[in-house]
Amino acid sequence: MTLADLTEGERYVFEGERLGEVVPNATLGVDPARLDSYTETLRRYQLTLFDDDERYRFRHFRNTDGYATQPLDGLWLRAPYLHNGSVPTLHDLLLPPEARPTAFVRGLDVLDGDKGGFVAPECTPGEPLDEGFCFDTRLPGNGNQGHGYGTGLAAGERAALLDYLLTF
Repeated sequence: MTLADLTEGERYVFEGERLGEVVPNATLGVDPARLDSYTETLRRYQLTLFDDDERYRFRHFRNTDGYATQPLDGLWLRAPYLHNGSVPTLHDLLLPPEARPTAFVRGLDVLDGDKGGFVAPECTPGEPLDEGFCFDTRLPGNGNQGHGYGTGLAAGERAALLDYLLTF
């Protein structure tokens, strides 16, 4: 089913065997800084932040020790990738972490139709840019490691997978 198949009032149903499932970071191996930042103290603050109006309390937040799987539709438009935006394109996400860019420009709004995501040229941290900012994956919390899915594929298989991901 595509969005064009829907009639007015219907909603697209996202389906998938593991959709919404939390994958533990022990499996993903991504930079743990974001998960580690959600402490019990922060949770207590969130519960009392809007003490005077229950509607705005953060009652349902909790540390899951992982990340929930997302649907793949429009994935090419959701760059940069990983929980911290440390991988600029789908092409780069399918490379082993050591082959991914270490510093690239974020904040540009030009689509990269070949790699999936947005144009993200390499940059040198600390040097001024006309647009965007230089994202340095070597800084604490910005690591681009982990998420090894597809990284062991042969080049032709990886290209075929990327082509598929760019179709929906």
